[in-house]
Amino acid sequence: MNCACVSCGEDFRFSRNADADSADLKRICESHGIEVNILKQVELDGAPISSTRIREAIKNGDIELANKMLGYDLTYDLEVIEGEKLGRTIGAPTINQVIPADCVLPKFGVYKSRVLIDVINYTAVTNIGVRPTVTSKNGENIESLPSVTVETHIPGFNMEIYGQSVQVSLQKYIRGEKKFASLDELKSQIQEDIAMSTRF
Repeated sequence: MNCACVSCGEDFRFSRNADADSADLKRICESHGIEVNILKQVELDGAPISSTRIREAIKNGDIELANKMLGYDLTYDLEVIEGEKLGRTIGAPTINQVIPADCVLPKFGVYKSRVLIDVINYTAVTNIGVRPTVTSKNGENIESLPSVTVETHIPGFNMEIYGQSVQVSLQKYIRGEKKFASLDELKSQIQEDIAMSTRF
């Protein structure tokens, strides 16, 4: 690969069964004239930052901790797809995206978020989950789709952007995903979620 320099963490492991460590890497590389930088472990709140710890924070809904460890907000850059367009009927239209199966899934629920569209940042509310409250256009309950969706309501935004890739960044976990008995209950809760997101 014609490497001139290699960097790794001090706890880096490689080779079969992870038998080799960063000291072995340094020894091997230096014999080939390759510089090696071994980076010391970085800690947050007294515990090492690691990909495992970041993934667990995301799965537990502790998105603020995950963002601190990442050094930036967890962001999904996904294509906007057409949904059932039911949000429009309750005054809360959403942009809809699908999280790929190989991504780490955040705890299902509602998040304060930030959306980047055409260089403009919008404050928004994002629901991640399997849509336990889904109704048809005549108001009857229908089965939820099995795929995990990202449904983001951007107050005051009403442009159609189907097919565009849009960045949605999660900032704070507001509440868990819930199933509501009616669209009226869902509409009321969405308004509370919007109000809550502006308090942080």
